[in-house]
Amino acid sequence: MSQTAIKTATRTLTSYKWDQVINEFLTNGRNAPKAYEKVYPDCNTVFQAANQLFKNNKFAIMLNKRVDKIREKTDIDVGILEAMYQKGFNTADKQKNPTGMAVNTTGIARLYGKDKDNNVKDQVQIVINPPLSPKRAESKVIDNECT
Repeated sequence: MSQTAIKTATRTLTSYKWDQVINEFLTNGRNAPKAYEKVYPDCNTVFQAANQLFKNNKFAIMLNKRVDKIREKTDIDVGILEAMYQKGFNTADKQKNPTGMAVNTTGIARLYGKDKDNNVKDQVQIVINPPLSPKRAESKVIDNECT
């Protein structure tokens, strides 16, 4: 097999895996490490590898294209959703329910992209690297070839 064929196959596999990570990320509540771990179960450095992947510009472009495609398919207008959230907020306010008020406020913020999870780069910065287990710390073996 030629070097060009190997590179093309590697790119195709990488693109396929990234697509799987995006699918999992969008369906699991936007949890980057869990999405990465499901696609790359043998990776020992899930948090670091997920962090690197979500910082990758090509991956971010793929993710943004997918999110845009999903947004195009939705038939509900933002104004209708905002009115629904506002009604929920007003009801929670009348019932003196601060949790309900906060949930509806967060919903409105998400509609307009003002939530903390809106930007992929901001999402990645939230990830906290776990400490090494004693066994891994002793062996000092960290597998960085997960991607």
